[in-house]
Amino acid sequence: MNEETLLRELNEIERALSGILVGGQSNSLNSGGGSRSVTMPDYAALVKRKKEILYELSCIQGSTAQNIAPGW
Repeated sequence: MNEETLLRELNEIERALSGILVGGQSNSLNSGGGSRSVTMPDYAALVKRKKEILYELSCIQGSTAQNIAPGW
């Protein structure tokens, strides 16, 4: 993926995470004798993907070398 695509996905993930924090992960609506349940994306999966995107962006932008420690 290129940087622009990753930044777009990161923005969408951050909006989804914000929505979960504000509104919870699931809602049930009961009206007129019927019910409807809506479940939002899994918070933990979104956080994991966000970390992956941030890592990919750091690789593209050339900033991962600062994070690598000597292995001895």
